[in-house]
Amino acid sequence: MKKGLILEGGSMRGIHAMITSGNIYNTDFCYHEVPLKHDLFDFETYRNNPMDFYVVCTDIESGKAVYRKYEGTEEQGFDWIRAAASMPLVSRIVEIDGYKLLDGGIADSIPLRFFEDSGYDRNIVILTRPEDYRKKKNSLMPLMKRKYK
Repeated sequence: MKKGLILEGGSMRGIHAMITSGNIYNTDFCYHEVPLKHDLFDFETYRNNPMDFYVVCTDIESGKAVYRKYEGTEEQGFDWIRAAASMPLVSRIVEIDGYKLLDGGIADSIPLRFFEDSGYDRNIVILTRPEDYRKKKNSLMPLMKRKYK
């Protein structure tokens, strides 16, 4: 059986969502309504998978990466995943377990060292940019520093 989910209207993303929720995407819809009502997340299958899944978030108070193993329980929900995907300037800070969190890519965009230090000896990094790509200085950094001071 094929299933499709079509999002209509501007309330899910963009300026409307930003004004009404403080997030560029409607996080309640993305992390609660879709996986718990419309396209059910299969918690049992997830728990039965022997692979570990980690999310990386940035603690905005320390500037350090926070690594969290995602257990895939109904109680845990999707808040850690939401925090790991919360982009600066267009997302609200996610508060979990005493942390104030944003996108993990701020502190550790390719967490290879974390996995090597955790004992993983076969790691695959998939680069999505051309081989000669070099990241430039972020012109929005002064704005981010001011906002998250």
